[in-house]
Amino acid sequence: MSDSDAVVVESLDPARELDDPKGLPETPLEGLPWWLTDKTKEKRAARSEERAPGHVFYPALAAFFSDGWIRDVRMLVKSGKEATVYCCEANPERGYGLIAAKVYRPVGIKHKRNPQSAYEEAELRQAFESKMKIRTFKWDARYQEGRHIQDARLRRAYENRTRTGRDVQDTFWAKHEFETLKRLHDAGADVPRPLAQAGHALLMEYVGDEREPAPALQQAQLPRERARALFERVIANVALWLECGYVHADLSSYNLLWDDPRIVAIDFPQSVDAYDNPHAFDFLRRDVTNVCKYFGRYGVSVDAESLAWDLWDGKVASLSRA
Repeated sequence: MSDSDAVVVESLDPARELDDPKGLPETPLEGLPWWLTDKTKEKRAARSEERAPGHVFYPALAAFFSDGWIRDVRMLVKSGKEATVYCCEANPERGYGLIAAKVYRPVGIKHKRNPQSAYEEAELRQAFESKMKIRTFKWDARYQEGRHIQDARLRRAYENRTRTGRDVQDTFWAKHEFETLKRLHDAGADVPRPLAQAGHALLMEYVGDEREPAPALQQAQLPRERARALFERVIANVALWLECGYVHADLSSYNLLWDDPRIVAIDFPQSVDAYDNPHAFDFLRRDVTNVCKYFGRYGVSVDAESLAWDLWDGKVASLSRA
C-alpha cells in the first residue's frame, strides 16, 4: 500500500455507520425539492441507500486527501459510462463546504452499478485487450481532431491505443476538462469553478446543497414564465464558449443543471476546438438543436439551424457582451 493510499484509509472513518445516510429524513420522498419531476423523486428515493458510500475505497482521490482539499466522501452523485462524480466534504481552510470530485472510468471497463468495482477490475485485470470496449467519445476521432500531445512517444502510444496510451488518455480527458473549465470560468461562463486535477480525477465547485445535487434540466421543472430568459442565458453562454474557442459538443438537457435561479453547464471533456476541429460546426448545430428542443416544451420557439449559423458568425451576444 502506498503512502497516498494510507492517507485515504485514515481519512475515511471505517467505523462510520453505513446505514446512516448523512442525516437524511426517514421518509425518502420527504423534503425533496418541489421542482423535481415525480419520476426523478421516485428514482432518488429508490437509490437513497447509495448516497453515503463510506465503505468505498477511493484510490483516485488520494492526492486530494493528501493535499488537504477534501477530508471525506459524502455521497455518490452520478455514475455514468465515462466517469463517476462524488460529493466530498472539503477542508474548512479551503473556503468550501462541499466539493465535487469527478473520476474518469478506466478505458475499456464496462459500466457497472457499483463504480468502485470498475476501478478494482481495472487494477486487477491481466488481459485488458480481451475486454469489450465501450463506444464513447473517448475513442471517437471526431472529438480528438485539433488536439495535440507534445511528447512524441506518448502521442504514438495514444494514437496506437497501447496500454500506455490508455493511461495517457485517462489523464488527458481529466486535464482537458479542467483546463477548459478554468478558461470558461475565468471568462465569466456559468460553469463550476475548477479547483484541482490529479491523474484521471479533478475537483470542482459542487452545484447543489447538502441534501441533493442540483438536478439536470431533464429532471427539473422550470418556471414557465422564465423559460425565455433562461434559454437566452444558455445561448449567451454558448456564444461565450465560442469566443473562448470552444464548442461543448455534447450539450443537452442532461448536462445543464438547474441551480435556481441559474443554469450551470457541466461535462466538458469532449469539448472541441472551434477553430481547429473540422467538425466543430456540426457539433455546435447539434448542441443548439438539443437546447432548442428542450426549451420548446416551455413554448420557446426558435429555428435551431438559423441560430447555430448566427452563433457561428458571431451575431449572437455572449455573456461578455450582454
